Amino acid sequence: MAIWTAQADAARATQPFWAGPLVTATPLLEQRLRFDTLSEQGSDGQRSLVLDDGKGVQVIAGPTTELQFGLPPYVQRSGVGAALPVAGFADEPLLRVKERLFSADAARGDYVVSVSLGLQMPTGAAPLTNDAWVLTPMLGFGKGWGAFVVQGSAGLLVPMGAGAERFGLRDAVNLALQYHAARYVWPELEANWQGAAGGSRAGESLLYLTAGVMLSRFRLGERTGVSVGAGYQAAVSPHPRLGPLTPPYDRAWILTSRLSF
Repeated sequence: MAIWTAQADAARATQPFWAGPLVTATPLLEQRLRFDTLSEQGSDGQRSLVLDDGKGVQVIAGPTTELQFGLPPYVQRSGVGAALPVAGFADEPLLRVKERLFSADAARGDYVVSVSLGLQMPTGAAPLTNDAWVLTPMLGFGKGWGAFVVQGSAGLLVPMGAGAERFGLRDAVNLALQYHAARYVWPELEANWQGAAGGSRAGESLLYLTAGVMLSRFRLGERTGVSVGAGYQAAVSPHPRLGPLTPPYDRAWILTSRLSF
């Protein structure tokens, strides 16, 4: 255990000391438990409460390696029109492996670049599953200029198996602009974009803007700390339509809690 914790401390010491964004996946190596809650509302009046959102636990497994073991999000969705209410687990984000390629702390450049590969299993309840295994290769990057920080990611969602044709190949780009306003306070603005090259949403381009604030790393002990955050997300494009519901939700409140160890 002592060797493992020393390795995690050494990995953190060679990268920036930033708050992870609300939505955008951070390129930093993290060792923490994370639980997110989303309250979503669609343009048709449909409401969904999403518990955990598949975050789970992240551990630093090597000098430049992180493993994330996700938990399936639990979704409660209200009925709209002829639709029945839905409650159950969505697909399982089984594992994500992240490898940090380059990094430096604030005194040596304040930047980080990483790559990751995730795997999601189609284990969700019938109305909540993609019916496809999904691979998620991703490039993560970040750069700080004093109190200003940019963190971002660009990647693909590659479906496999029986439901691959319906899900379709998708690409995603996320960008978070942060400002370290005070010791614990990190206000932010994010752009979260996803495009579909195939499947039931072929040709669609979804863009959400997220405004929020992270209160990051309140110390509980020598190695443990708590971060909390909240934000509001709104769809910017495309214009709402039905069949399938586009965008999947129109707006959402996001709450996050993270225990670093």
